[in-house]
Amino acid sequence: MDRRLFLGIAPDEATSQQLRRYAALAQERVEASWIPEESWHITQYFFGAVQEEVLPNLRAMLRLIIRPFQPFGLEFEAFALAPPGRAPRMVWAQYRKQPDFRLLSSRIDEAYRPIQPLHQAWRSPLPHLTLARLQAPPARPLPYPEAGGRPGRLPVRELILWESELRPEGSVYTPLDRYRLG
Repeated sequence: MDRRLFLGIAPDEATSQQLRRYAALAQERVEASWIPEESWHITQYFFGAVQEEVLPNLRAMLRLIIRPFQPFGLEFEAFALAPPGRAPRMVWAQYRKQPDFRLLSSRIDEAYRPIQPLHQAWRSPLPHLTLARLQAPPARPLPYPEAGGRPGRLPVRELILWESELRPEGSVYTPLDRYRLG
């Protein structure tokens, strides 16, 4: 049986508090399905369907790759309608691309290809956290971040390997492993 997996970053409590404030303001302006807080994450790397027999190799690979990386931070950039350049379908808390974030994704991709040769082509991820899925384009602009407090620097000290289960009511994410940086 295949398992749908991704490696992600969970927001710390200070970031979650700012995101909660903003989401409360935005819900008054934007008709959307709001993502439950326990599902908030920034995807570091999406593995997709992983065969059960590949999982032990994947876990060992992640331990080896992640351990040498020192903790880093992601700087908040903006609350945005997403995806960029297309009809908006989501509300994101978008973060600036950071060299360690990109390098870590690249190293994971290089190591994962021999384990899963048919994996989709990797592309440099844009760090973002999905807050909502839009039901219709918003009639009013998103509130400014300052209205509810602007999230600061999101510390990245650990990465979580999550399983994503698609259900009719939405995706359910279950943490499988945690990997500390440094």
